[in-house]
Amino acid sequence: QNRTPSTQRVVDLFRKTNNCFAVDTIKRTDSTTALIYKDTTTFTKEVWYYIIRGQGHEFPGDIYTKSTKDVSGFDGCAEIWKFLNKW
Repeated sequence: QNRTPSTQRVVDLFRKTNNCFAVDTIKRTDSTTALIYKDTTTFTKEVWYYIIRGQGHEFPGDIYTKSTKDVSGFDGCAEIWKFLNKW
């Protein structure tokens, strides 16, 4: 029996914990969409959820070429740094 929560359930947990309910949708590549949830009280918290069409639950990139970009053109390492660098 799989006891691991779905990605959406984990995102919902972080959203609710941080009071992030306002959402922006940004198209990053042809197959990558970012959902950005922001808190509506202090405007200091954000929860980002990237959806890459055709990508399973794995880090975006190409394990064969050791590239940080996957076939969609999305660079997971760069996006994580962009997010963390703000804080």
